[in-house]
Amino acid sequence: MTQSSALPQRRPLLGLLLVAVSLLVAGSLVSSPPWPGSHPPLGIPSDACGMVGRVTATFLLGYLGLPLALPILVLLFSLGLRAIFRRPSRPWFLLIWMAATALTFSVLASCALPHPMWGQGPSWLAGWLGSREVLGPLGAVIASGALFALLWFVGVPKLLPSPLADWSIEVAQRAAERGAEIAGAAADAARTGSAALWERFRDGRAGQGEAEDEPPRRRVRERRSVGTEGRPSEVTGKGRAREEPADDFDDADEPAPNGARDSRLPPSSAESGNGFDGGGSPSGPRIAERPVRERPAPKRRPVRSGDYTLPPLELLEEPKPQIGTVSHEEVLEKSKVLVQTLLDFGIEGRIGEVHPGPVITQYEYEPAAGVRISQVVSRADDIALALRAARIRMVAPIPGKGAIGIEVPNRLAEHIYFRSIVQETDLGDAHLPLCLGRDIRGRPQFGQLEKMPHLLVAGTTGSGKSVCLNTCIFSLLYNRTPEDLRFLMVDPKMLELTVYDGIPHLLCPVVTDARMAARMLEWMVGEMERRYRKMAAFGVRNIEGYKEKLRGKKSGTEGLEPMPYIVVVVDELADLMLTLGREIETPIARLAQMARAVGIHLILATQRPSVDVITGVIKANFPARIAFQVASKVDSRTILDTNGAESLLGRGDMLYLAPGKGEPVRLHGAFVSDADAEQLVGYLKTQPVPEPIFREDMLDEQTAGEEIDDELFVDALRLVVMQKQASVSFLQRRLKIGYSRAGRLMDLLERARAVGPHEGSKPREVLADERFLHEWLEREKQREETGV
Repeated sequence: MTQSSALPQRRPLLGLLLVAVSLLVAGSLVSSPPWPGSHPPLGIPSDACGMVGRVTATFLLGYLGLPLALPILVLLFSLGLRAIFRRPSRPWFLLIWMAATALTFSVLASCALPHPMWGQGPSWLAGWLGSREVLGPLGAVIASGALFALLWFVGVPKLLPSPLADWSIEVAQRAAERGAEIAGAAADAARTGSAALWERFRDGRAGQGEAEDEPPRRRVRERRSVGTEGRPSEVTGKGRAREEPADDFDDADEPAPNGARDSRLPPSSAESGNGFDGGGSPSGPRIAERPVRERPAPKRRPVRSGDYTLPPLELLEEPKPQIGTVSHEEVLEKSKVLVQTLLDFGIEGRIGEVHPGPVITQYEYEPAAGVRISQVVSRADDIALALRAARIRMVAPIPGKGAIGIEVPNRLAEHIYFRSIVQETDLGDAHLPLCLGRDIRGRPQFGQLEKMPHLLVAGTTGSGKSVCLNTCIFSLLYNRTPEDLRFLMVDPKMLELTVYDGIPHLLCPVVTDARMAARMLEWMVGEMERRYRKMAAFGVRNIEGYKEKLRGKKSGTEGLEPMPYIVVVVDELADLMLTLGREIETPIARLAQMARAVGIHLILATQRPSVDVITGVIKANFPARIAFQVASKVDSRTILDTNGAESLLGRGDMLYLAPGKGEPVRLHGAFVSDADAEQLVGYLKTQPVPEPIFREDMLDEQTAGEEIDDELFVDALRLVVMQKQASVSFLQRRLKIGYSRAGRLMDLLERARAVGPHEGSKPREVLADERFLHEWLEREKQREETGV
């Protein structure tokens, strides 16, 4: 017999049990009344059901009351009979609903009666729940009303026909909405009246404070108002803060007795009164003055070096006069909106200083004591909405200050010209100066590439990444001659850097082919190693020491030759990594790790700052990074190890992470136009061309001169040239070596340009001939004789 077929057989047994329980409960209720002085009716003996009966009667009648006990008794008895006669048990919901309704009205009636109706115990109408000590008259009304509303919305759809139930529920909803409107209007009227009363009281206290010299009283809690009148100070933002008496407001500079101050505000807020001195207004923030832009004479910038003349600044576009983009009134208005927006979310604080800048304005928000930084930071989108700003950025906290920097974009942004930055910047002793732009306060900022020593730039299309590269190149071209500096430019997009073709600073024409770029980077690694050998021979540690010895021309320095700085500029690293991968990453990693001491520096740019482009090896050797606007927080953390770049504005707005600094600094990049680039390149092409340090045949010499640490390389080369066949399995069979060594020999042959690259299932192309083999052997013989 299955379990499903056994259940109907057990229902009569369950029914008998329920009937017996209901009879036991009935006997308990009749024979054991729980109230003092009460006796069973009709001569029934007391406690006929014993201790179980007393406990049952005490619980049902003493705590629940008769209106709820009787439906429970009827429910148990009816369920038992229906189980015995195998009938469906549907009336249970009706009984429960009737019992709950009876309990509702009995609680109301019981609390309304002056005395209990049955002895001195709890009321028989509602038991212990209906006693005055539990709910009281007001509590009974509230609880019963809520229970009745719940029963109405739950029970009516099940007990009444559908049309009548829908109509009754609609009537109840309209009544509830009307009641809510009346309650809301009453609350608004009460708040408005209390605010007006508070204003009158405060004005009266102000007049009394002028006539009498009273000590400050304890600050009272100020009630917040949603209207424009009676609102707390919108700039200080103490919506529920303690309010000082009027004599404290009239003389804010007078110190409180015993050094007392408002403990809810930061020390800087309390110590400076209200904390504002903008134009003498006690309700305005302190607005910092923009730095005066002076133009120091370029004393350290030589105009002429030999036959080469540095380009004049007149080639660049003249900065146009610009009117300040942020007015005093706008600062005050935005300060009020900012503080009130946070106050609407229960965050108290005030605005300290305000720093207007060319593109953004930074508001220093000082939260009250007990306010967590995360509370303010999480409301960035709400603040942007209230200020009608495209996006804002928060610096939480500002290093060295007890405030949170809220950077809001200006309504009109100033144009930042490269020429103005060069005119205002004192480059000092920088060997490779980079004019980066202006900070948020308008001060010019520049970096020193020789101390960085490499720079990584990332940003989406249109964010200002390519303009930043041009700015860096302009900075170097305007301060260094070809004898001091050479460029290797790689531009796979063939758009941004090709304009510089033909200038005397280039090692070679701008590289646009990915495979040629890989070969040039390999040559640069060889140049790095050659410079290291040269410095070791003369006993110097870095390029500065080498140049110092070259300038001194001491004895024993006959073999010294000029060694200019070399800056490698790559415009789109992601394209190269996607095309060649390890062939690009390996030389870049070696240069980043070792090339600083020999004067070789890298500037890499990419518009896709993902981990497969900016690998861990590359990132670890680029402590200086610039992030323009990126698409997500993940990209920001990839380039800067922190969030923030996703909140930038674009068009040159950047975060600059300087070497050794933990937090990035926000800068606004300078702009150079296409006309400026054409003017500068045209001028540089008229200057004398120095002696080249790179020739096309050096690539073959570099490849041929690479140190081969496998003694079978010459045998493999001779075998491939003679047989005109190149494959790993071919080398395995003929040289009787393993697969790994044969594969490594094939890689060496490819690097020596003796064979072509791997092309899937196709055999490798043999590029070398007998002449190539003869020249290789001759070079190897010369190297052995000279020992170089």
